[in-house]
Amino acid sequence: MKYNTMLKMYNNESKGRVKDRMMLIIKIKHEGMDIRTAARSLGKAGSWGYKWHTRYTQVGFKNLDDRPHTGRRPNAGKEALKRIRKNACKKLVWTGKEMQDYILKHSGTKYSISHTRHLLRQWGYSQKVPVGVHANRASAEVRHAFQKDIAEVIKKQQ
Repeated sequence: MKYNTMLKMYNNESKGRVKDRMMLIIKIKHEGMDIRTAARSLGKAGSWGYKWHTRYTQVGFKNLDDRPHTGRRPNAGKEALKRIRKNACKKLVWTGKEMQDYILKHSGTKYSISHTRHLLRQWGYSQKVPVGVHANRASAEVRHAFQKDIAEVIKKQQ
């Protein structure tokens, strides 16, 4: 590619990162610099220069833009999490794995266990013990039924 053509493309480019890569190639091809020296003259590491020179040899001068990355998995979305949280309140005890599976089933998004535990904590569940944080929120009838169940378990053990 001719020097003037490269300079025109360089001047028409609006992205600074791509302009740096183009200038690297111009310095190597038309100013006779070696890759490491050209990269350092732009304030970059020599390995950066080798990476982009290799990309230039593969795809050419026009395609020195960033390639799309796989990135983070999409999240479930605020509305989906609201629905999940509303339906999750029906069950008082959740483990991280159970909630992870529940979110995956209802939204199609698989969060890590640590993020799922973070969500449980935000929603009012304990992170270490899978019970509600505020047991006193339960009605008197629920507490009384729980105490009866505990008493029966203790009697059976004796």
